[in-house]
Amino acid sequence: MKFLQRKQIILIVLVCSIIAGFATFLYFPLARQTKAVEQADAAQSAAADRAAARKRQLPILREKAEALGRDFANYDKRIPQTREFAVLWRQIADVMNKHNLKDQLVQPAGETQGSQLNCIPISIRCSGRLEQIFEFLKSLEKFERVIRIEQFRLENDRDLRGWLRMNAEAKVYYRPSASEQGPIAKSK
Repeated sequence: MKFLQRKQIILIVLVCSIIAGFATFLYFPLARQTKAVEQADAAQSAAADRAAARKRQLPILREKAEALGRDFANYDKRIPQTREFAVLWRQIADVMNKHNLKDQLVQPAGETQGSQLNCIPISIRCSGRLEQIFEFLKSLEKFERVIRIEQFRLENDRDLRGWLRMNAEAKVYYRPSASEQGPIAKSK
C-alpha cells in the first residue's frame, strides 16, 4: 500500500509540476501577450477614429483654404503699394452722394507705419435714413480697397424724424514701398 501511495504522490507531484510548468511557461506569457494585443488594438481603434474624424474635416478645410485663396487673390489690389488716400476719399464721397447722405465728413488721423503694412485711421461721419446708411456700408464693403470699420455708432436725431447720424472710425491699409521700409525691413 505504501507503494501505491508513493506512486500516487509521485503522480500528483508530476501532474502539479506539469500544471505549474504549463501555467508558468505557456498560460501567463500568453495572457500577457493577449492583454498587450488588446491594448494595441484599442490604441489602434482610437487612432483610426481620430483619423476618420480628421478625414471628415478635410472637405471643410479644403473649402476654407479655397475661400482664403479667393480672399487673398486680390491682395495686391485690396491693399495697394501707395497711400492713394485722395482717390479713396473721392470714392467715399461719391458713394455718400450716391446714397444722398448729408453732413458728410471723411477725415484722416495720424498714420501708423509698420514693417509689413501702414495704416491710416479715418473718421467717417454722415447723416441719413437707416436704409441709406446701410446701403452706404454695403457699398464700402464692395470697394476694391480694404476698409476696416473699428467703431460704429448711430444716433437718432433729436426730433425723431427718422434721420440718423453715423459716426464711424475705420482703418485703411497700404503696403510700404521699399524706400519706406528702411534697411531693417529690407533685410528680412
